[in-house]
Amino acid sequence: MKEDDTKINATSIDRWMDEGWQRGKPVDHDAFLRAKDGDWTELSF
Repeated sequence: MKEDDTKINATSIDRWMDEGWQRGKPVDHDAFLRAKDGDWTELSF
């Protein structure tokens, strides 16, 4: 049986995170609000 797309995507992103991909790093709500207000320092890579 073929894997569903959600599982395939999750597996791929988990592997990318294990390899050091920073864009998948979760941020807390306060960091989100600061970015929304234009402060991207915590989210800049």
